[in-house]
Amino acid sequence: MTEHFACVKSGGSNVTAVSAVEGFTEKEIKLKLEGDGVLMLYGNGLKITDYSQKTGDLSVVGQVTGLKYLKKDEKLIKRLFR
Repeated sequence: MTEHFACVKSGGSNVTAVSAVEGFTEKEIKLKLEGDGVLMLYGNGLKITDYSQKTGDLSVVGQVTGLKYLKKDEKLIKRLFR
């Protein structure tokens, strides 16, 4: 399993093990992580300032108000009955 790291600080955040940016707006960024995970960043004025597909490092500026980690292969029924 691949290890992921997200550091949220005033004014932005950094994420490692990103394999692709699947979508982004000023309020939401959807990241595909190495392995089977997806990370959603929520906030205001979000902007990707640096992304290296080679290293998987991503930097974001703006006010991050929330994070949500999802496993791609997990079915809704499985999540409901944990």
